[in-house]
Amino acid sequence: MKHMVHYNSSGHIESLIAVSGPHGMSAGLTPKPGLLAAEVEGVNIDPGTPDVEAFRKLVKNHKVFAPTARIALEKK
Repeated sequence: MKHMVHYNSSGHIESLIAVSGPHGMSAGLTPKPGLLAAEVEGVNIDPGTPDVEAFRKLVKNHKVFAPTARIALEKK
């Protein structure tokens, strides 16, 4: 199971998305303007029927560590 978030530049999580599929699957997100998307590592929510309270607790008690709102390009 993959867990992804939409978050803002201060790290506030706007939504948490859980996607389950076969090994090696790819998934992409299109966030609303002003939000960023990232895959989350280390989430301990089991696959199967979603535990809504576990999702709410995770979003309420966490934020994205070191959010990347801006990047710089470097010449090769």
